[in-house]
Amino acid sequence: MASLLRAIVVAVRSWLRTMRGRRASLNAPADRAEEENRESVASQAEVRRQAEDVARLAAEAEGRQKADEEARAQVAAEAEERRQAEEARLAEEAETRRQSEEAARAAAEARRKAEEDERARLATEAEARRRAEETARAAAEAEARRKAEEDERARLATEAEARRWAEEAARAAAEAEARRKAEEDERTRLAAEAEARRQAEEAARAAAEVDVRRKAEKEERVAGEDEGRGHSEADAGAWLQAGAGRPPAAEEVKPANGEGSTEEGTDPTARRAPRTRAPRYRGPAGGSPAPRQAPSTARTAAARTEPVAAGNRVLPVELRVRFERDGSLRVTLLPRRVSGLPDELTVQGPSGAVDLFALQEDWYQDIAPQNLGALLCEGVLWRDESTGQEWLLSGREIFVLTSGTAHSGLVSCPRLVLGRKHAILCTTSSLAAVEAVLREAGCDAWTTLDENDGAPRGWVFLRDVWQRRPLPWTDNSDILNALRPLPQVEIALEGGICLGYSSWLAEHPPSIRVYGDPDHTGAVQIDRQNATASDDGRYTAPGWDSVGPHQVWCKGATKSYTLVRREPPSQSWAAFSFPAPGARGGRIAICGPLVRAFTDSQADGEEAATSEIIQIAPANPVLLGSVPGQVVVTYPRPDVRGAQCLVASPFAPVWAIPAQPLHCDKRENRVRLVGEPFPPGEGSGEVKARISRLSIEQWCSAIQDAGRKGLAVEPADPAVVELWRRYRRYARDLWRRLR
Repeated sequence: MASLLRAIVVAVRSWLRTMRGRRASLNAPADRAEEENRESVASQAEVRRQAEDVARLAAEAEGRQKADEEARAQVAAEAEERRQAEEARLAEEAETRRQSEEAARAAAEARRKAEEDERARLATEAEARRRAEETARAAAEAEARRKAEEDERARLATEAEARRWAEEAARAAAEAEARRKAEEDERTRLAAEAEARRQAEEAARAAAEVDVRRKAEKEERVAGEDEGRGHSEADAGAWLQAGAGRPPAAEEVKPANGEGSTEEGTDPTARRAPRTRAPRYRGPAGGSPAPRQAPSTARTAAARTEPVAAGNRVLPVELRVRFERDGSLRVTLLPRRVSGLPDELTVQGPSGAVDLFALQEDWYQDIAPQNLGALLCEGVLWRDESTGQEWLLSGREIFVLTSGTAHSGLVSCPRLVLGRKHAILCTTSSLAAVEAVLREAGCDAWTTLDENDGAPRGWVFLRDVWQRRPLPWTDNSDILNALRPLPQVEIALEGGICLGYSSWLAEHPPSIRVYGDPDHTGAVQIDRQNATASDDGRYTAPGWDSVGPHQVWCKGATKSYTLVRREPPSQSWAAFSFPAPGARGGRIAICGPLVRAFTDSQADGEEAATSEIIQIAPANPVLLGSVPGQVVVTYPRPDVRGAQCLVASPFAPVWAIPAQPLHCDKRENRVRLVGEPFPPGEGSGEVKARISRLSIEQWCSAIQDAGRKGLAVEPADPAVVELWRRYRRYARDLWRRLR
């Protein structure tokens, strides 16, 4: 466009110069006019040409301009389109970015909410775990405390039972020894009498035979000396064949006291030789107890002469099974320990020396021998060579185990019990018989473990054995009887006058009753004699109420009792005394079961250790005397509801108050006058020369607490109420002086 304008400007300037030259040449000659005319024409033609060129150029410029404008318009349109497309793209991208940002924000919000929910969930789970851990820890602590208490109770019960059994065994042994001595003395006396009668009969028979022979000899001598001698010998041979004895010589007659009856070379006092191997286990038998055998002379003599050492009795070796974390089991031997045995010692066994280390007061540590399977079959016998103490586990093919009270895991027990979970360790050869008995008893599910699970070689372990119904025992000593649970039979000794543990007064024996399943109770025997039941269920048998030890048996359950006869003491004393009821006065003295009238004149020949017995209500167990420091507290019987409290007070009590006056109900509790209304600081009877300050403070504090609570006085007599006020003032003043 600029070049077109410059061309137009150049053409216009050229035309203007031409016109100025034409005006300057008007005055030239005519020849020049033509030339000028031609030049003018030429210039006009040139001008026209130039104008045409200019027009053409202008048209071209205009066309180019239009084209440029169209191009520019097209470019602008394209630019506008591109701008619009770019704006649309940018808008779309912006929208996309916005949507992406919104989606990202939504996702971030969702993630934030998810994180918050996750944090809340984790916090909730952590709180739940914390609470569960606290609950579990509290439960574990409670369980540990409960187990500790149960273990302590079991230990105390075991100790008490052991003491009771020891006392019963000692008492039974003493009574059996006394009875045995009496029986042996009686047998000795009867034997001496029988021997004397036998000797007298033999002497009489011998004398009669001598008389017969003499008469025969006298008759035969009449016929002839030779013939008489022959008849005499024939008669003598006939008598000998008939069993008649000849008259014993003086030196052949046995003494009447039974001496010399022991075989030559036998020493009844000789100690039993130590065992070399453990005995075999004999299973329980289902029949009634065998008749009691009379002890031989040698055994009774040995029992009298040989002292039995308590520490040398045979101690048991129990079988223990514990389960590892991987489910396998560990079988060990658990030897018993008693007081007096060392913490560490070495014993000799069938497989060599074994070291024992104390585990608890009553047990040594577990022993795991290499050949445990063979030892269980053959038995275990350990002996301390220095003291002769033995530990024994009899050999058998079947062991019954249950949960122990003093150890973890399972410990051997005598037999299966109904309703309790057990385990059985048996040999592979006896497994079929064991399973048959278990199925017969209603046990249909158990877990079997073999050598791969830790059982001894040749043995099988049956876990989780539950017996559902009882089975009768066979009469022979079958080891499978230990797998046949007996019915739940309980022998109860009720009533009578019990002197402690299993001893009763002979004049007041206990009533023998049997409780349990009537279908399985069976026969009851007392001292191996069949017992009969009365209409009220009490069992008796001949001699059941005689003095001495007795035993009751029923379906494998036994219970022993001893009847003793106690002579009353020759001297009595007034252990406790009561005021006698009625208007006569006097006192009643109690000494054990003896209750009688008692006067002061009777105290001269007796031990007059009397104490005043007072009966008070359980709501007022604190007694106060008139002298500061006279305080005594009694306790009601926990086994009798509403029972009165009996107290032997060393002073004359005046008041009875509640145990905690500040915390009692003033509408129901009272301050009761229980004795003579002595003024405070005065009293009757002997007063201790020195009373502790603590007792005086307790006396003052009890009276002031009852006064602060505002407890009413009983009886509500004005004189009694005024006396209580005097006690309150006296206690307050004394308390201030003490402070």
